[in-house]
Amino acid sequence: MAMPSSASPQRDLRVEQVDHRSDLILHPGRVPGALLPLVILTEVAGALAIVAGWRTRTVALLVAGFCLLTAIAFHRNFADQNQMINLLKNVSIAGEFLLLVADGPGPLSIDGRLRNRP
Repeated sequence: MAMPSSASPQRDLRVEQVDHRSDLILHPGRVPGALLPLVILTEVAGALAIVAGWRTRTVALLVAGFCLLTAIAFHRNFADQNQMINLLKNVSIAGEFLLLVADGPGPLSIDGRLRNRP
């Protein structure tokens, strides 16, 4: 069976390249894909713990370290303006978490309620 002229092997190659572009987005620093579930778990569990106020200072310190590690690992091209913006964004988010470490949880958090328990 003859292939139509619009379905050339070159076109199929481009589709395959688009599929692999997601790998480049997920692994720009050549981080193994097996770590992706751990990264997602860290971000989701950290966010939920902060929102609930559970072990706020410890979790905030760990998430701040994660933000700094992410900034250093993935945004090292300082000549690229987008990379610099993302680096500074991650550093500022880490700073906000460090403020949470310094100030601690509020009275409505789990930590705040446990602290005020008789």
